Amino acid sequence: MGPAQKAALDAEIRRQLKPYWKSPSGADIEQLRTFVDVQLSRDGSLAGQPQVVNTTGITASNRTQVTLHQELAVKAIRLAAPFKLPPDLYDGWKSLRISFDKRLSQ
Repeated sequence: MGPAQKAALDAEIRRQLKPYWKSPSGADIEQLRTFVDVQLSRDGSLAGQPQVVNTTGITASNRTQVTLHQELAVKAIRLAAPFKLPPDLYDGWKSLRISFDKRLSQ
């Protein structure tokens, strides 16, 4: 898969996630970014549970929101599935690392 196809695929995944992602609110919340690994079946459904890998941007003022941020990211993935993605590019989207931050909800 070339860079243009990868960018188009990433944009399509984010478009499908956006209606379901609601970032928590609070001080420094825009600094949080949660990364989630997702395995997908050929039909776009989840092949196992999404796994939170890491959250960056943690500060003293947003620390209490980290768990909620992670839970909402996983919830968005579950609600958005099954993803509607091009079957011929399955090798490029069967295993994803998706990042969630305040910008995705805007």
